Amino acid sequence: MIGPDLKILPLHPPISHDLNADIAKALKPGMTAEAAARAVHKVLCAYAAAEGQKPEIECMVKGPADHHYAGNCWIACWEAGPYQWGIPASFVAMDAGKRLVEPYYSFDLCFYEGE
Repeated sequence: MIGPDLKILPLHPPISHDLNADIAKALKPGMTAEAAARAVHKVLCAYAAAEGQKPEIECMVKGPADHHYAGNCWIACWEAGPYQWGIPASFVAMDAGKRLVEPYYSFDLCFYEGE
């Protein structure tokens, strides 16, 4: 974030300014779909906060019982994120987590347990 004196302010939690790299670091092979979605949600919240957004409003994580539109998956969502961030992030998340991950919309990731 840029402060009033145009200096770069420290970000908490720190982020690398590369969303895909931070998503890849958050995911490990063998994580459950829920653990993976929650790990990515944490990354998304950090980016939302760094953008001056309210993560508790802009970011969400939903389990299969919390939605009806994306099948049996866990969803990490940042609707106010960069345009279509979920599309390239899905490829990174699949490589890092070794499980099926796909965007339902272009601003979320669906993590499937049994794929």
